Amino acid sequence: MVGDEIASSPYYMVGWIGFSCIPVAGGIADIRDAVQAIINGDAVGAAMNAAGALPGPGDGVKVTGAVACFTGKYPWKAKELGVLLSKEIMPHLPDSIKIDVWNVLYDGAASRLIKKYDLNADDVSKLTTRGVDLSEVTVAVKVGDDVVPVLGTNLEHAIGRHVDGTENVGRPGTTIFPTSEPVTSYGIPYPGSSSKTPEQIKEKLIPWIEDALKADLTEWPKQRTTVKRHFSQSEIDEYGISEVKAIVYGDVGVETVFASKGPQVFRWYKDCWNPAV
Repeated sequence: MVGDEIASSPYYMVGWIGFSCIPVAGGIADIRDAVQAIINGDAVGAAMNAAGALPGPGDGVKVTGAVACFTGKYPWKAKELGVLLSKEIMPHLPDSIKIDVWNVLYDGAASRLIKKYDLNADDVSKLTTRGVDLSEVTVAVKVGDDVVPVLGTNLEHAIGRHVDGTENVGRPGTTIFPTSEPVTSYGIPYPGSSSKTPEQIKEKLIPWIEDALKADLTEWPKQRTTVKRHFSQSEIDEYGISEVKAIVYGDVGVETVFASKGPQVFRWYKDCWNPAV
């Protein structure tokens, strides 16, 4: 038996899973050694590999059951556990077990993303090893051999700030997508407009993000990166926009999306709307 403080540690859970698959391997004689190996940066998964341990269906039930018990008792530690498992143990598990474990950790999101965006286990692992909560992923965009996530909270913030005009009101540099229902900031109506309703613009954000990512990236960058979606003349006439930008970060994927240039795009600066052409 161990104390609750120890048992609640994701390191302990990962060590337990590794040790349960390899009772003795690579100098790991018990669960305490497994935990210390992880903390020291000595991958338990490497010991599993060296021992020739190939987890089977029985181990899958054992692992997913343990993860379910842990996250049921300590749900706020699911994300940290997911990162550790993805780095230490997942590379040495069959894809079917990986997906089952991720589904337990992230409310079935792994299977949802795999099915909806034609991903595989390696794609999902690229998300979880960077600390992405799969249950928060609204869209997953394939770029080259990599995948970039769009989290629901970030998309909602972009809509609030750059479509509805309800978030970060008055923040310098803010632009609004031109629509048929212009917003007002500090009593000053947004001067840009188009024939599109706010709902129609919201429906276009994901396609525009996808276009920008696929045009400018071949992998998910680790540093802050700006990608752009350029508009044809007919699109400029239709939307009043000539360029849309999305900002990508190495830990959360797409952080925001906004209209950056166009005949109907204006930027808030010095207490007024200024043309952004």
